[in-house]
Amino acid sequence: MDSSHADQIRSGTSASPSRGLGRRQFLAFAAKATGGFLAADLAAARAGRAQAPAATTRRFTDWGWPLPYEQISSKSKQWLQGKGWWPINAGWIVVWSSEEMIGTILQTEKLLEKRGIETAWHTFVAAGFSNEAFIPGRIQLANTGALGVLALLSNKVPVRALAVHSPGLTHAATVPLDSPLKSLADLKDAKVLKRPAVVGTTTGSTNHFGFIAAAHYLGLKENQDYTLRSSPPGDLAAGPKGIDVFTIWEPHVSNSTEILKATRLLEPLDPYYLYSGYCYTRREIEDNAPDVVQAMTDAFIEAILWGKANPD
Repeated sequence: MDSSHADQIRSGTSASPSRGLGRRQFLAFAAKATGGFLAADLAAARAGRAQAPAATTRRFTDWGWPLPYEQISSKSKQWLQGKGWWPINAGWIVVWSSEEMIGTILQTEKLLEKRGIETAWHTFVAAGFSNEAFIPGRIQLANTGALGVLALLSNKVPVRALAVHSPGLTHAATVPLDSPLKSLADLKDAKVLKRPAVVGTTTGSTNHFGFIAAAHYLGLKENQDYTLRSSPPGDLAAGPKGIDVFTIWEPHVSNSTEILKATRLLEPLDPYYLYSGYCYTRREIEDNAPDVVQAMTDAFIEAILWGKANPD
């Protein structure tokens, strides 16, 4: 007898299935024990689920903005009131593809008011007019093209850009229907008109910036190859007499050339100047009421979502 067999006898175990529990009895016992463990685990799991807190259901607008709207603090409202900036005065440019849509949605859907910001809205025809109100603080939220923002920075006006919009918006030079000009390069040395061309633009706006960029690239010199005459873009789209070249942005370009049929396209200004528009506010608000600046930014983004969800 080997030692392992002797140990089994002393311990009461058997080396053979024929001794002690039978195979069927053993399997039945094991199944019963395993079932008991599984039942206990299942009961514990059910109890755990019953004790777990219910999941919170988040609500959203039809266009995807989470609700409820976050409100600005009473402290920020009091600071704005102390500055005389309550309600907030906000401005946007009319007849300006994309930006006009955002301004209209912000105003009509009251996206600032829904965040606790009482707002008085104003409209302008170009950045130069908007800046005349923004620089002295008569408006605190504005939308213009790049030149409007650069003018503010150049004059050290405290400004903070919140968002970029309408990137790559078409700007163009148009001419009267009977103009002999074929391109802006024809202005060089007055070789076609035999005199400096009168270029209509809107001082301080992106059509002005676009033409200056084109003139620099083409080597055109003011008073030698051209002179500038400032006029609102809507007037320039009508093709007034006494102006040889009109510089405007969309939708003024399409309105002038396709609807009014007052001018024809000379060439786009896009190759000379990559346009972008900006939504911006005063930096003092960011420094003293940052939650207001966040609410402005949120409202801008929500306006885009609303526009995508409501294309008509």
